[in-house]
Amino acid sequence: MRWPKHHRFVRTFAMAVGFSLTGLVAINLVIDPYGAYRLVSIPSFETYRDEQYVAVAERFRHSRAKTVVVGSSRVVDGIDPAMCDQTGPPICPVAVRGTAWKEQRDILKHLIDHPQGPQQVVFALDLDTVFRKSRPSDFEQSRFSSSLRTIDYHSQNLLSLHSLKQSLDLISHALSTTPRIDDQIEQRVQQKGSYQVFRSQLSRQIDMHQPATTVQRIHDSVVELEQLMADAERQKISFKIVFLPIHALSYEKLNRQGYGECLETLKRRVTNICSIHKVPLWDFTGYTEFTTECVPKPEQRDEVMHWFYDSDHFTPELGKQVMSCISQNIRSVPAETRRNLDALGTRLTAENIESHLESLRQQRVRYLSESPAELRLLDPNNPLQAFADHRPTESVNRYVQR
Repeated sequence: MRWPKHHRFVRTFAMAVGFSLTGLVAINLVIDPYGAYRLVSIPSFETYRDEQYVAVAERFRHSRAKTVVVGSSRVVDGIDPAMCDQTGPPICPVAVRGTAWKEQRDILKHLIDHPQGPQQVVFALDLDTVFRKSRPSDFEQSRFSSSLRTIDYHSQNLLSLHSLKQSLDLISHALSTTPRIDDQIEQRVQQKGSYQVFRSQLSRQIDMHQPATTVQRIHDSVVELEQLMADAERQKISFKIVFLPIHALSYEKLNRQGYGECLETLKRRVTNICSIHKVPLWDFTGYTEFTTECVPKPEQRDEVMHWFYDSDHFTPELGKQVMSCISQNIRSVPAETRRNLDALGTRLTAENIESHLESLRQQRVRYLSESPAELRLLDPNNPLQAFADHRPTESVNRYVQR
């Protein structure tokens, strides 16, 4: 039987579409840019996988980790799971850059409700998490979203052109051995030096809600956080909260932007609910010898800070100390380092929160009077003058040499 011409065209077109879709599915299934299927193990791809919500959710699903650390870019840059294996049980960082409270709340709920959920959740509650506005992301397309339908999820992973682009990008980066993420912070520090990276981050403006509107946001967030604590308790999941360290200049920046009282309110409210639910809470912010690490001079391009990449992101070396503190497992930490852990952070309770906040106020006054050079970095009109009378500190060198 001879097919009419238009029928032959339809059949040819249908075959072309079928082969194209088959090829598309095959590429996305084998390359697997989000790590959803893992039919083929290609270790070199792991380094270059996408680090947004879809991929992070899949990494948790396949990790079977007993401990997860939830947070944003500070967890991404400062908490190294390979290093933490030495100080406690294997962990899985569940973190995406720029995450706001709404996304972190839903991630925590997903982890707590997950049938094969973790035994322990460490929530890194950044000081600006509650203040930061949500930004467009792939959160709704990830397993973290409660409204995600299975058919939609696999369709977008296997049949979308966006997934194809991600697959081709993954191949390209793996072959060229260039980092997938454009803002790999460690590479930026090596290329530009600590001063340039630190100064750039300190002058960066984050899209946050105004201080006058954050009081209600703090109240709403703490109410939701308390509900998550109760849910974790029912699921017999150990829950810990930590305010991760930021450089003293970044802490001072938040104070100067009018968030000082908001920060105290947040710490006070979180401490209260943690005391009620017996949830351990640590505060690593403030003005310690770690967070007041001296910023190199502009001409010291090759000098790299030991504890911080920039004003907001600490190094894995400091992250190791933080994890040692909150895990209360410091036997693997050198004795000389162990002596400094008490100076790193404070375990907050209902009994010591007010004295802790008062101590931070006093430390701030002392820092303002003793660090005029560093504080001039907060003046965008004259950043170089910050080092006219640069006052070096020996705290880091003394610590490293011990």
